[in-house]
Amino acid sequence: MADNPNDIENDEFKEIRERVTELVLAEGWKIQRAESPDAAWVFMAEDPSGKMVAFGQNPRFMDFVDLQSNISLDPAHRQQFEALPQEEVEQFLWDLRFRLLSSGVRFAGLQQPFERVALRCRIYRDELESMGGLHRTLEKMSDAMLLVVWMISKKLGQGAPSDQKMGFGVN
Repeated sequence: MADNPNDIENDEFKEIRERVTELVLAEGWKIQRAESPDAAWVFMAEDPSGKMVAFGQNPRFMDFVDLQSNISLDPAHRQQFEALPQEEVEQFLWDLRFRLLSSGVRFAGLQQPFERVALRCRIYRDELESMGGLHRTLEKMSDAMLLVVWMISKKLGQGAPSDQKMGFGVN
């Protein structure tokens, strides 16, 4: 992968980025470069089912890599939530907050109007020594993404969606 002009030129950051890239590619994901003024480096990765996750490293911390993903409700689902009583939506958001809290994934965006959920988890440097550490972190992120999508589908009276037909922008 070509160096990004915004990447911090530091051998340790470069080594970590290369290791993460190697592990993600070995899992069969596609990678594309991304830019963020707040990251030492960042790239987007897409798994074989189309789920998108951003991988990046904060320039102030050498010991972990953040994985982030956003789930955006499409306009039809937003309208359905807007049509529900405000108290009902608020109760749903509290239920989702508690479920995500127990999943070990950090989150943001669970507020009214309900438009998206941002998810984040970390993989620590020592977990990058083997494929297992990355795999466990990716499974945790994927499970949290499915939790959000399935809870929304259940709330809106829809059947459990397949990964390919969620009706949500997962990126």
